Amino acid sequence: MNSDLLNTITTLSHEFGTPDFVKGGGGNTSCKTSTTLWVKPSGTTLAGLTPAKFVTLDRAKLAQLYTAAMPADTQAREARVKDLMAAAVTGGSGGRPSVEAPLHDIMPGTYVVHTHSTLVNGLTCARNGAPTCARLFPTALWIPYIDPGFTLCMEVRRRIRNHRLILLENHGIFVAGDSADEIRATYRCVLDALRSEYAQAGIPTQLKPGPIPNETDPVSPDHMVYAKHPKLGPEMAADCVLIRQLAAAFGGIQLLDARAQKFIREWEVEAYRSKQVA
Repeated sequence: MNSDLLNTITTLSHEFGTPDFVKGGGGNTSCKTSTTLWVKPSGTTLAGLTPAKFVTLDRAKLAQLYTAAMPADTQAREARVKDLMAAAVTGGSGGRPSVEAPLHDIMPGTYVVHTHSTLVNGLTCARNGAPTCARLFPTALWIPYIDPGFTLCMEVRRRIRNHRLILLENHGIFVAGDSADEIRATYRCVLDALRSEYAQAGIPTQLKPGPIPNETDPVSPDHMVYAKHPKLGPEMAADCVLIRQLAAAFGGIQLLDARAQKFIREWEVEAYRSKQVA
């Protein structure tokens, strides 16, 4: 049974590991049983995953994170979270579990696919993202921007009510399902609705011709993490420009504020993730 789960999530990882959905080591995927969570290693690419590469976690041990006392200091808290996650790794797994592993753990469904789809981020990075999400996807959970990782997980845990579609402001999308086809159908529904909105607004979903700046104001954590990467930097800059173009359909672009940028710059997890991509 476990091999079937891992083969399915590997197939989904490859399907959603294209540049339309993720750049570099962005995004993460998982599958689970009642006792075990298999999640993508931090910083690795979805397209490069194999069943053997997933990190195995004991869900009961991982759940200790939800009730553990946390230091008030941000860096001390993140170090504590890292240690608790490492303690839940089992089965001789290599690599380091994705920082979003706890969020995958609390979501319903056997499979979870989290991406930073450009078409979706045209909405999530827009000023009117929240009301538009409520109109287009009334059963989705919209999460205003919050620092990724533990803080995000705890906010979702507080608000989730069996939601299988979560849209994260200035971040991306989480989709859960009990089958690969359920995951695909949800993504298809979301993307079809957004393509229709862009068409009605007269906004092309491909980047308009023109010069791309070397650096752009960041619209999501991934754009900060990979902005200075020698290979990914130009791709991330182009993605920022396209997201800005798409966001015009929903009131214009909304950037990461100074506080959010500071957290990403100082977060050890993101420094680690950036180094994993060749």
